[in-house]
Formats: sequence, structure tokens, C-alpha cells
Amino acid sequence: MSDIYLTLADGLEKLAIGYRALASENINEIVKYKHIAGELKLNNNISVQDISAVLAEKSNEGKSDKIKALLMKYNAEKLVKVRPVDYAVIFEEAKKL
Repeated sequence: MSDIYLTLADGLEKLAIGYRALASENINEIVKYKHIAGELKLNNNISVQDISAVLAEKSNEGKSDKIKALLMKYNAEKLVKVRPVDYAVIFEEAKKL
């Protein structure tokens, strides 16, 4: 009987992976649409410009190394390489630098 549950669990895990992939594709489509529209906003309407303003303020405070570390944490050398799904988190972390 436990084999049935294990098989069912494996099937559900594969299904979840498929749904996550579909969700990721949908997010990418939303980002593409918003980028074309010139907005690039996602997650609580935080834009690259909002994050840039906070990072510029922190840079003026001499926290360039912390800014670089924050961007690298999200696998980005520059702000424009940050994934839009991470905008809200980076915005909040940048304010705390």
C-alpha cells in the first residue's frame, strides 16, 4: 500500500514542477509586456527606477561595496540584470543597507 502513496507523491511532485515552469513562463511574458510598455514594474509596483533611487542614495553614503554584494546575491552584476520578480525584495534590502 505504501508503494501506491510513493508513486502518487512522485506524480504530484512532477505535476508541481510543471506548474512552476508554467508560472515562470507567465511571469516572463508579463515582464516582456511591461518592458515593451516602458514600465518594467512587478511585485508591489516597484520599478527599476525606484530601486535605482535607493541605491543611488546608498552609494552617496559610501556603501558601494554593500550594493555590489546585494546585486551579486541575486546573480546580477548590474541593476538592469536583476530579475523583475526580485524587485520587491531587493528594494527592501537596499533600504536597510
